[in-house]
Amino acid sequence: MCYALYLASPLTLSEIRSMLPSGFGADLVDPVSQRLLKQRHLDAQTGAVLLRGRCSCALVEAGAADGVWEADLRKRYRAAKASRDDIIRALERHRALTELRAADGIDVFAKFIIEHAKNAGASMYYLRFGVDPFLPLTAVPAPTITERAKSLGTDWLREGEPVVVAP
Repeated sequence: MCYALYLASPLTLSEIRSMLPSGFGADLVDPVSQRLLKQRHLDAQTGAVLLRGRCSCALVEAGAADGVWEADLRKRYRAAKASRDDIIRALERHRALTELRAADGIDVFAKFIIEHAKNAGASMYYLRFGVDPFLPLTAVPAPTITERAKSLGTDWLREGEPVVVAP
């Protein structure tokens, strides 16, 4: 998979899914990742991966379905020494449901994050490349962003750095 955007939330998976805008999805993460997310964010009941289509790329940057983005993904997979077959499977997954990747998707997603903070309380978001179970997250407290700003800006989410969004 391309990018994976994880959410450690006090809500259940069904509650998270009911809040998501149309065209967005959420799936439970594997048991190892679930445990690590919950250890890192103690208020979390659920560890989920958030999706737009079949990956999280469109939640990271507008235009995630274009050829330039795909070329960058190919470079990352090669650098990670992924096999040709693995790269092809990953790119097919990335291309799936590209019609869901409208440019306004990031704005709609930002509204979900703010609404989620209001209803669920503090939740942790963690962006990483790939979906293999990940190593334990550092014990250093994640920075907290309050939804009171009413805008998350463009740099609130950085790869490999967990961030807590709170009401």
